[in-house]
Amino acid sequence: MSEAFAPAYFNRPAHAALDQSTTADRADVGEVLVEVKDLEDADGWPATDTIWIVTSMSQSQLRAIVPQRMRPDDWLNYPPDHAIERIHTPVGMRAFAMWYD
Repeated sequence: MSEAFAPAYFNRPAHAALDQSTTADRADVGEVLVEVKDLEDADGWPATDTIWIVTSMSQSQLRAIVPQRMRPDDWLNYPPDHAIERIHTPVGMRAFAMWYD
């Protein structure tokens, strides 16, 4: 399994915790993507350390809606230094990632 993005729509756990309303349903959010990593254990589950949010918000506005329990270890801007799938960013939007160590 290679790195890939999976839209975070199944039970919406990743973005439902970001705000009382579902983050992906906000007018200023285009998409919420979970970066799926290679399996470290063939019998294990895929893992992630990065959640991408395509938004028209500034990074400081996005940080303001992330509750304390979901605060990342670092923020990344698209495109990052490492190779990932292309993220479609509509005009007026950008992609930020929440990265967890």
